[in-house]
Amino acid sequence: MIPRSGTPSSEIKKRNEQIIDTVSIDEVITAEFDEAAKEKAKTLVDTFKKFIEENRDEITALQIFYSKPFGQRHLSFSQIKQLAEAIEKPPYKLTPEILWKAYEQLEKSKVRGAGAQKLLTNIISLVRFAVGEARYLNPIQKP
Repeated sequence: MIPRSGTPSSEIKKRNEQIIDTVSIDEVITAEFDEAAKEKAKTLVDTFKKFIEENRDEITALQIFYSKPFGQRHLSFSQIKQLAEAIEKPPYKLTPEILWKAYEQLEKSKVRGAGAQKLLTNIISLVRFAVGEARYLNPIQKP
């Protein structure tokens, strides 16, 4: 039987068949980040640092961050949320999760804990690390 396209059905079947090899053993040759991925991570981090500098006088959370000593910084949830929403808007289009992964690619030895946790407060850890106030990028622990 020949389908309407003019190609015999056995040929169509042969083109679409998939052989699964359960005998051969795969071997990892190398495990490292791709240079293009590293460059993208660097761009993301640079964009975040630029965002901080451009908005340090505009966003309340950043104003508090720059004007108060560490022990006197008391941010409300709405201020942290305002900061997170601001970095998500164009032209930045960033999230704490994306930034955490970027820092992990660039400075793995300085990144502690999983940033994949969707804690909004992790953005404060990211800001502290980005401006050099923290040596290590640690997630904020849930109370």
